[in-house]
Amino acid sequence: MIAENCDYGNQTALDSVIGLLIDDGIESLGHRKNILEPKFQWIGIAIEPHKKYGTNCVMDFAELF
Repeated sequence: MIAENCDYGNQTALDSVIGLLIDDGIESLGHRKNILEPKFQWIGIAIEPHKKYGTNCVMDFAELF
């Protein structure tokens, strides 16, 4: 089982996580479900500059590694 969350424009890691947990405007609440999924035991995170939005945070989740 794997999943990915992407967040744009937040300046801190905490702001990215809070925004994805709230998942405002996302009917499926998929970002929240990914973060809170107990089967995901591994996560890789990268935060890089983005031309349009300033920053881009990518979270890749995995059940097994």
